[in-house]
Amino acid sequence: HYNDYVINNGCTGKGGTLLLGHSHIDRLWWSEWEAQTGLTNYVNGYNVGIGGTSTMDWLYAYDKLVAPFNADRFVISLGENDINVWGADGAEVVERLAELFNKIHTDFPEAEIYYIYSLPAQTKYVNGKWLNSKYAALVKGEKDLVESLEYVEGISMFDLLVDADSQNVKTELYRTNDIHLNAAGYKVW
Repeated sequence: HYNDYVINNGCTGKGGTLLLGHSHIDRLWWSEWEAQTGLTNYVNGYNVGIGGTSTMDWLYAYDKLVAPFNADRFVISLGENDINVWGADGAEVVERLAELFNKIHTDFPEAEIYYIYSLPAQTKYVNGKWLNSKYAALVKGEKDLVESLEYVEGISMFDLLVDADSQNVKTELYRTNDIHLNAAGYKVW
C-alpha cells in the first residue's frame, strides 16, 4: 500500500521527513507518531516503517519505498531483525546499513540522515550486559559506522531506556512482549 502513497499523494515532490525501518518506527506500533514528532503524513512527513523488516528488505525495496519520497530528511530504525529473525551477525548487518546509508546519500546528497541505534530490550540487555554477542557486535558496529560517516547522525535512546543505577531496561517503558515500546516509551522516544 505504500506505492499508493507515492502514486496518489504526490510524494515525488522534494521535501519532508521519511521515517523508515522495522517495527519500532512502524506506525502500527507507534500510533502517535504524527503528534509526537510534529510531522503530518502526506504533508511534511511520511512513515513507511514496516514491522519485521530487515536491512535486506529495505535494500531490496529501496527504489519503491525510499527513493520516490525524495525526502530532505531520513530517520531510520533498522537492523535488529537481521539478527533476531535471520540470524545474521553484527558485522553483516553493519555492512548492509552502510550500503543503505550510502545509497541514500548518493541519491540525496543534501539530505539529513539520522539513524536510531538499536534499542536495549529486556530480552537483550540485563545488568549492564548484552546477552547476545551478535547483538553486542551490532550495537558497537552501528556506533563505529555512524562515527565514520560525516553524513549520518546517530541517535541513542540507551540512557533514556536504561536505569543508571540497576543497569537494566526500564520495564515500564516496554510492552509485555519485552521488545516494543509502550505509549510511555514512545513519549520518551
